Amino acid sequence: MANLTYTAQGTFNASRRASINVCIPAEPRPGDYPTEMYNLSKNTSNGVINVIFCHFSDGSSTAMHHSSFDFRLNFDLNKLNIHSGAVPFDENNPEALFIFFHNGNFNASDRSSYFSEIESIYDEVKNNGNQSQDGIANTVNAAHSNPRKVGMSLVVKTS
Repeated sequence: MANLTYTAQGTFNASRRASINVCIPAEPRPGDYPTEMYNLSKNTSNGVINVIFCHFSDGSSTAMHHSSFDFRLNFDLNKLNIHSGAVPFDENNPEALFIFFHNGNFNASDRSSYFSEIESIYDEVKNNGNQSQDGIANTVNAAHSNPRKVGMSLVVKTS
């Protein structure tokens, strides 16, 4: 069975609300899992790819291993931080790429690395399904902080 840790299931809607369940344990107490949410949507030759990026930490340098979607994120797409170069999230698109990055260092260079690879990440997830893997190696960020694990998933629009 494939490792689903860090992958997600979820939806967004025309009211610009998203509800995402991530395959990690539920937060033991509110605030135990610091997160930063970003719009990394990108304009490509094939149109806009909607991208929601979540930088996540549990205060540990150890990768998680989990098999159910117990961590819930409900948020307003209008309140996402905007990554430099990102375009507005297009709620008319039928899906969005959700990138969940487990790393203790919330460094902008990590987001830039993912932003530069959006097209290939989207194609990989679209063609091969949701997946969990080691994070993109970032040569700019010398302060690598483990575990550098990522889940990449498509979430869909609901009515």
